[in-house]
Amino acid sequence: MNGRGSSRPVVCGTMHGALASALPNFLLASHERLVITKHVSASVMLIVLLALLLAVLGVLSRANELFAGRFDRGGFRLLRGRCPAALVRAIEDVARLERLDSVTLSVRSFSGSPRVTATGNIDDGQLQQLRNVVGRFEVAQIRRGGKRA
Repeated sequence: MNGRGSSRPVVCGTMHGALASALPNFLLASHERLVITKHVSASVMLIVLLALLLAVLGVLSRANELFAGRFDRGGFRLLRGRCPAALVRAIEDVARLERLDSVTLSVRSFSGSPRVTATGNIDDGQLQQLRNVVGRFEVAQIRRGGKRA
């Protein structure tokens, strides 16, 4: 019982009192389905918007990346972007001398100069050597570099 002597449920939202109790059962059921559909649609829209936001953030995070590479067994392999051959040779020299292995290198443009970051099996001294080598090149030189991933 809903307090008015009817066993029909009270519909909240846009339908009030007499209007809700005047609806036949089949219309009330379709209205309830409409409410469920609106909630599902809102959930799907939220998921789609979050996916788009993550995609945009992913693209923007790589927008200033000049190149990325990986050190394995003393060698350097370019994964993404462009890198001048002279810079690749210099990076390979550091990798060979420092015996870099299982290290991922990322070079990004930051305030008009290249910024080097690395993850993996690398210490601060080795990272500084890579920064010194990359720092000899300007962003424009790296962007028009010959070797492409």
